[in-house]
Amino acid sequence: MYLKKYDLSKVNDETFLNLFETITGKRPLTYRINKKENKSYIYIIDSDSDIELYITNAGCFSLYDRNLGEELEMELNQQKVGHILLETQWINPKVELPKDENEKVIIKYSDDDNIFIITGFLWKTNKIYFAVGSAEDELFNTEHDKIDIIGWLPIENVRL
Repeated sequence: MYLKKYDLSKVNDETFLNLFETITGKRPLTYRINKKENKSYIYIIDSDSDIELYITNAGCFSLYDRNLGEELEMELNQQKVGHILLETQWINPKVELPKDENEKVIIKYSDDDNIFIITGFLWKTNKIYFAVGSAEDELFNTEHDKIDIIGWLPIENVRL
């Protein structure tokens, strides 16, 4: 599963550094993270080696060597890198819910320390608890089932 578009503003500096380390195999001792407002990319400059990592909002990565003036080949564990980036994108239902309770979404939840990802509908049943499923077929209610909803994603931005 990956997203059509990533919101790079949701990615904190520590996660960007983890991505750099996962891709290059080293953690920069001195670095600069440039986040461009209203731009579709960020880049991390490892000041020790003049390596730049570019990440686009499409989830693409590239390494550039400023000394050589060229893009570098990457031995990339795409699954691990994609997972790190995807984990930053889940929307906390305690902060924001889908605009319409009939909007189909991807829901990530835990039940007895097991993580599940399902397609469904998410809405508040009251100020604290959430329901998942549909009005006709409620799969679970966090009040009764003691399930923890970790986050949700709009289905139109997800590629399975």
